[in-house]
Amino acid sequence: MQHNQSVSYIQAGLMWINYCRAGQRLLICTQRTKHLLEDYLMDRSKQLDQDDKIKLQVLISRFDCEAPIRPLQSMNLNLPSAISAAGLVTTYLVILIQFKLSNVDQMSFPSKLNSTLREIF
Repeated sequence: MQHNQSVSYIQAGLMWINYCRAGQRLLICTQRTKHLLEDYLMDRSKQLDQDDKIKLQVLISRFDCEAPIRPLQSMNLNLPSAISAAGLVTTYLVILIQFKLSNVDQMSFPSKLNSTLREIF
């Protein structure tokens, strides 16, 4: 049961990284779309009437977001934030294991490590 729970945590982390990559690809696509629309507006400026120019400028302004995926407007969902979160979790687990190992003095090191890992996962 504990092994399955650890695997579930790893799978959840990998899924989150995949979501971040998808967010990064979406950001790149929106930036490309914005540039294409700007180029179109520059090329066809004389052929478009004032109403169409305004509509196109409004559409271009909607692509000015910093990141297309921002859960609860709290952070950018992209690969650098996923790497940072993975580093944070790893550091937390290492510190947690060290504290657990220092609290158990009567066991040998391998059995301390195994019992600590069982408690965490």
